[in-house]
Amino acid sequence: MTEACLVCKTLGAGLRQVHVSDANTRSKHDPLSYDSTLAFREVARLIPEHIPLILETPISEPQIDAEIDQRPQGTVAQSGEQTARSTATK
Repeated sequence: MTEACLVCKTLGAGLRQVHVSDANTRSKHDPLSYDSTLAFREVARLIPEHIPLILETPISEPQIDAEIDQRPQGTVAQSGEQTARSTATK
């Protein structure tokens, strides 16, 4: 997360999107864990509110709402959540 903080501080408003994921020991994406969500909260405060978060998690369609709800609170604007949910199901 140190590197993520540095990128966010350096680019700030220049960010266009942020990819949020959890990776396992084989460097493959996993669903967000409690620990990864806590760690991301430190980075989330550095991300401007209008920047979209891309959840890169290998989940099935029925799990989409739960995964979006798992993301750190305050990191996705309420108005953007419906867009994220509808985009994920297309």
